This record gives sequence, C-alpha cells and structure tokens, in this order.
Amino acid sequence: MRFFLVLGFYLCSTMGALACAAPDAREFSCASTAFHACEIIVKGAPRHYCKHVPDQGGDLPALMAFHGAGADANAMVNLWRGYTEQGLILIIPDAKETGSDGTCSTIWRQIGFQAQNWEEMAKPYGCAGGDGYSDLDFIQALMAEVEVGAKIQGWYATGFSAGAGFVYQLYLTLPIATRFKGFAAVGMGMSRAKEAAVQDGAQKVIGHVFSPNFDSKRPFLFHMGTSDKFAYPIENVAIALRDHPRCAKPPSIFMALRCVLFNQTENGRGTFDMTSQIDLTERWLADFNRTQPRRIESLYPDLGAGEGGDKTMTVRADYLPLSDGAPVAVLTAVGGGHDWPGWGGNHAPCTSGMCDIDLAREILQFFRATAGMVTPPR
Repeated sequence: MRFFLVLGFYLCSTMGALACAAPDAREFSCASTAFHACEIIVKGAPRHYCKHVPDQGGDLPALMAFHGAGADANAMVNLWRGYTEQGLILIIPDAKETGSDGTCSTIWRQIGFQAQNWEEMAKPYGCAGGDGYSDLDFIQALMAEVEVGAKIQGWYATGFSAGAGFVYQLYLTLPIATRFKGFAAVGMGMSRAKEAAVQDGAQKVIGHVFSPNFDSKRPFLFHMGTSDKFAYPIENVAIALRDHPRCAKPPSIFMALRCVLFNQTENGRGTFDMTSQIDLTERWLADFNRTQPRRIESLYPDLGAGEGGDKTMTVRADYLPLSDGAPVAVLTAVGGGHDWPGWGGNHAPCTSGMCDIDLAREILQFFRATAGMVTPPR
C-alpha cells in the first residue's frame, strides 16, 4: 500500500509539473516531443513557451533559453533537445506577441534595441495594451507558473544574439535579476545604452515595478567569435567620428570605411587600434561583477579536427570574484562567426565550424561550478 501511495504522489507531482494550457497547434508548437507547448495569458496577451520537465522529480534547476531575432522558440528547442537527460527543467519562451492588430513584436524588448533608457521602456507601444516591459512581465509570470507545479532548485538564463541581449536586460533589471542564480550570453555583447542603464544616476521609472540593478551580482559567462559582426564596436566608432570634419559626410561607403581606418576612434589608443565589442563587454562584466584584476587564461584543445570540422580556436578568460562579487568567464572563438559553438555536437562534421567546445555543456558546467546548479542523476 505504501508503494502505491508513493507512486501516486510521484505521478501527481510529475503531472502537475507538466500541466499547462495548450495553445492552438496552428499558432504554436514545439519541434521535439520531449517538450510540451504551453500558453499563458499575461496582462491580456497570449504568450507561448516550450517546457521540458524530467520525469525523475525532486528539486531541479530550471534553465531558460532565449532565441535570437528572426528565429523562434524552436531554434532553442533544437539546440537544447539533446540535453533533456541532464536532470534539469528546460523552459524555452517565444518572443512573439500578438494582439488585436496582429503581431506586436518578435524580438525581445530591451534597452539598446527598441528603447534607449528606462523611460523609453515604459512607453506603451500600441499593441496588446503593453509597453516595453511586457517581455519582463512575461518572464516573471512564466517563472511563477512553472513554480506552481515544480520544485525549482534555482533559475538560470542563457540566450543567443538578440536573446543574449535580453539576458543582459534580465541581469540589469530588479527584482527579476535576483530570481536568477546565473547568466550566459552568446553572440551579443553589452551596448552603451545598457551600460548607462546601470551607471550612477540612472533612474527607475516612478510607479513601475522594475528598476536598475546596481548591486546584485551573479556568475556570468559570455561567448563571442572574433568574426562575428556584432564584435565590431559600431556605436563607439560612430560617436568618435560623427563630428570629424572628413568623416561626418563621406561621399561614399568606401570613403566612410577608410575614414574609420585612418582616423583615431578611441582616446589613448593609436590611429590603427580599436577595442572590439568582445573586449568592451569583458571589461564591463569584470567591473560590474567586482572581480579580481588578474584574469586566468586558458586554451581549449583542438577537439573538432578533421574534414568538415573545426575552423576556430577557443580562448577562455576566467575572473575570480572579490568578496562581494561574482565570477565571470569569457570565451572567445578566434575566427568564429555569429553561431552557437558545437551546435549538434562538437565532433566533425560540425556545421558551425566552431567545434573546440560544446558550448551548451560548457554553460551547464559553469553553472555547476559557480552558481550552485545541482543536476541529480537519473
């Protein structure tokens, strides 16, 4: 009898964790049977996500993965479907929001994209009755819904491209930043607008629940390839040269690029030197997370060699925290582009050409080592 009581409790708890409102399959579905398609109404607007809950039960970590612009939740489902045996809950939200006027947005709303400061984030956008904070509202409501049916050991967030930009937004925003135990951003660095959002003097919008995060520090992993276009500091170059007499109104695109090449773009650096967005983001993370000044450098072995295999070299820089800080890991793929390393595995053939690492596995290991993630064995 006791066995059946325990079994019944286990089945009820598992079913509760899996339960969610099912969307119209014509509107939203998940690309893997390991995930359930779910719908949640947030301030009157339907939002969608894919959810995987292991059948083992117990206190489990929950990872949210955010897709990039031009993609949808299934991009992350296809990436993370190979990790459903890792003993963690996987939550894949979709950025698409619809209202009576049709599709409102398909890109995660954040400072540095649709808005340049907290005040602009608070402005209504005239669709589904929302404002720039609607995606943050979605994530808070989603966390609350998942927690009703599952025991969450801790929340973690990762994202690619515009989804990585949204991961920074989560980290910059209270109270939601404190709900997560670790962050990982891939293929997108910090922007000047985001940096300004948490600098001294940045003001929250009066009467709004969200505010800048000045003090809460969390472990953060950042990855980018040197051949990724987003690695180029376009904002800094534009600001440095916009008032230059020979660069303000160039007669052609070629002359504009030559102007960048032959004129100084940064104070204290030579004419032909330029700090990449990778370096700018690394500096910001190390400073914001209050780390020790000396970084620990390492090089990953060449694991993806062979025909159709690795075309990059991955360098890692680890920053240990001060007593009131949090660790930072920066992984740079030399020669790598705008892609997720090790997508589908890091052995040849490797479609991304970045095969030194399986980045999803590196992210989980980083969270285990620094952010308290415990994935119980099956």
